[in-house]
Amino acid sequence: MARSTSQREPLHWIESTGGPFLVGCASVLAHWQGIGVGGGKRPTDYDRACSVDGYLGLIACKSGQVLVLGDAPMRSAFTRTADRGLAIARWHSSDLDVALSDAATTTFDLSSPEVAPRVNVRIASSVMLMLDASARIGVDNGETTGVQVVPGMYRVRTVWHTSPRKGAAFKFLIHQISKIGF
Repeated sequence: MARSTSQREPLHWIESTGGPFLVGCASVLAHWQGIGVGGGKRPTDYDRACSVDGYLGLIACKSGQVLVLGDAPMRSAFTRTADRGLAIARWHSSDLDVALSDAATTTFDLSSPEVAPRVNVRIASSVMLMLDASARIGVDNGETTGVQVVPGMYRVRTVWHTSPRKGAAFKFLIHQISKIGF
């Protein structure tokens, strides 16, 4: 059965400075150093995130792991699925110059073929954050957004979604996030 997202609440869209986004629990991302530490022979955390190929990857951060939303730096937001699950919508394109908020009120069909390998990630705290990989929480001014979750193991699958709306097509990359264990 196809699941879809159904927007009722406004989305909080964030943009990166040109690199990937990270997604993980606040307690792990508190150790992320962005572009702040490294240099010489040691790559920065940002360098490590940029080395992830494709739409989705997983890298170590202190004692945990974080998701890397790779490829192009697309505006992104957390959204809820029709069954109150979780997804990340990443704005790719539109046929017309219309408001992003108008496009995102559509229903996303999540039954499309997957375009990246599935990834499992443990979220140890009740807040899942998304931030610019170049930033550090509480230090840099990078955009951040978060959502309440039940701690546990999550599986992330990735699909493209193109939706016609009022004669215009909107294309989003959708990362569906499903809880699979504790």
